[in-house]
Amino acid sequence: MASQETVNIRLVRRHYTFDFATVFGLIIAFAFIVIAIFSGGSPQAFFNPPSMMIVLGGTFGVLVACFTLRDIREGVSYAFTAISRDQNAPQEVAEQLLQMSQVSRSRGMLQFQNTVQQVSGQPLLTRALRLIAEGATDVDISRILSNEAKQISSARDRSIMIMRRGANLSPAMGLIGTLVGLVQMLAQLEDPSTIGPSMAIALLTTFYGVILSNMIFTPLVSKLEQNSNEEDLINRMYLLAAVSIRRQENPRRLEMLLNALLPSREKLREFD
Repeated sequence: MASQETVNIRLVRRHYTFDFATVFGLIIAFAFIVIAIFSGGSPQAFFNPPSMMIVLGGTFGVLVACFTLRDIREGVSYAFTAISRDQNAPQEVAEQLLQMSQVSRSRGMLQFQNTVQQVSGQPLLTRALRLIAEGATDVDISRILSNEAKQISSARDRSIMIMRRGANLSPAMGLIGTLVGLVQMLAQLEDPSTIGPSMAIALLTTFYGVILSNMIFTPLVSKLEQNSNEEDLINRMYLLAAVSIRRQENPRRLEMLLNALLPSREKLREFD
């Protein structure tokens, strides 16, 4: 009967899909700028390699100075998750946890020896089920899962901090490029042929810095924070469910605890 009950548990596997809204919004923003550039004159006037080197190279260099190369590498890797989203809403995860609680209540703790093998893409839940199957106390489960959740959250927060620092640095690099261009222009006023290139560096570095900050780094930070908040919510539900299941509490109480975390539109109604 235990193995049959395991099959009946509806396990929610985390599936990440391409987030069309994020990419579509950035495409629209850049498209309007490109249209404005082409409508106002020669687009070549907006291409200046020295300005790009000041903004891109300066921003990257200062980020490396502020963090480690490992932090930068992990931050860039995590930034790619901004264009993906989890198909499984927190409500679906909560329904899975509530079902596990009901099964453990009726079938016993040995149920999770088979269930743990079926969970994929949810390392914290896998860890929780393994601890339950191994007979860990609720205090140990709470402490271990809390520490692991903090480590996961800390890694995400560090990556978000790198993106936020980049959003602050890129306009500053643009301002530095503007000052460089103005100094070059003022130092060579007797040669009118140098005024144009120097002024281009002065203006375009500010332009590149603002674009990099407000149209790349800032949207990434906003999206990553949104994904991080949802991950933290799900991890808190894992912790509550694991402790409740280990204590063999009434599933009604677990539903109440999960509903306290879920948004009003996603609250469970299993026992209503």
